[in-house]
Amino acid sequence: MVRRSTKCGGPSKAIGPSRRSPTNTPASYRESVVTIYTRAGTQVAVDGQDVEGWRELGNHDGDAWVFARVPLVPGAHVLIADDEAGIDVYGYDKNVSYAYAGGSAVDRISEAPPIP
Repeated sequence: MVRRSTKCGGPSKAIGPSRRSPTNTPASYRESVVTIYTRAGTQVAVDGQDVEGWRELGNHDGDAWVFARVPLVPGAHVLIADDEAGIDVYGYDKNVSYAYAGGSAVDRISEAPPIP
């Protein structure tokens, strides 16, 4: 007998600051969210909609930092900010989750060897 958990998967943490961050969310997860963190007063839009609901994160090097969580529907999205903003994109469903730093520029650095 296989026991199946009813708990949701737990998202990971990833970081990557940018002013423009294209990202994509899969359709097969119950919920997908982007957490945005930036200096207080930064204007941020996701898919052309101003982000609201900012919460205090703390101070670092004399700057006040804030964060907001924005639910995402499956598909492509673009975040545009007038100052650097970091984003974590994550999602979860029953027994599974994903997370990555949005806006990361990842290029191929080598060819993977063939699978034996």
